[in-house]
Amino acid sequence: MQEENIPNLLFTKEQYRLISSFYSDLPDIQLDDENLEWHKQHGEQHAYREILLVLSGSVVQQLNDLFYRIPEHTLLLVNQHEKHTIGYSNDSEGLHCWIVLLPGELLWNFAYCKKGEYSYIKRGGLPRSELYNALERCWKNCSSVMPELEKKACVSEIHGLLSLILISIGRQLSNPQRQPQLSSEECARSAIQHVAAYLHENCGCSEKEMARMAGYSQVHFVRLFQRHTGMTPKKYINVIRYRKYAELKGKMPVKQLAAILGFGSSSAFAHWLSFDQARIRKQNRRT
Repeated sequence: MQEENIPNLLFTKEQYRLISSFYSDLPDIQLDDENLEWHKQHGEQHAYREILLVLSGSVVQQLNDLFYRIPEHTLLLVNQHEKHTIGYSNDSEGLHCWIVLLPGELLWNFAYCKKGEYSYIKRGGLPRSELYNALERCWKNCSSVMPELEKKACVSEIHGLLSLILISIGRQLSNPQRQPQLSSEECARSAIQHVAAYLHENCGCSEKEMARMAGYSQVHFVRLFQRHTGMTPKKYINVIRYRKYAELKGKMPVKQLAAILGFGSSSAFAHWLSFDQARIRKQNRRT
């Protein structure tokens, strides 16, 4: 797949179909037991919004408790903390664009997939703008309970805003002179900075999710992260958690503190805390 063909695929005259938890242009499908088990093992949830655009080929994705075969010219909207598939099953193929909505920037990554194997071929970002803010506001409104006519208007607005964002991405690709082009090292530094900013806000994320957010393989991402921060992703998250824990301990219920520190439950937080205290005692015995 040649990179110069991507803008031609983005600038389609057809309206993109939409799949989300609040509206879908396509029906869900049933999976056999083997594929169902694969998707269960590859389910993920995270605190940022994410969009998948299938430009060619197709992919099967989970969204909460439903499964969809997503064809070309279709957008999948994954809201915060909604369960979805991470990775590609063996029957996935084609060119796909993953869009991550982070606090300060919209990151986009193009991936080419064949028989479940994939590689990232192009990445970039758009600074936070009023268009970005409008998309988040509209997405939030669409996810709430509202009259059917108002819901249809909201979905139409979502279509329009997403089209404008995709046009902006296409312009970045087709007119490189519009913005300074970053070297591969500068792209890596920028991606790591944005992942680190996300971790400071949310205190947790799997390495696989961080790598996909940045647009690199997991092994390469960990190597880049350590080079640019001086720490592994796991250690970086723990440092953030230690600092926030020291600042907030005793000021709120344990369950609330656990959520702020990025833990899914109070028991997971207690396990982390006891493990850390045991590690400190072990280090003290050595000194």
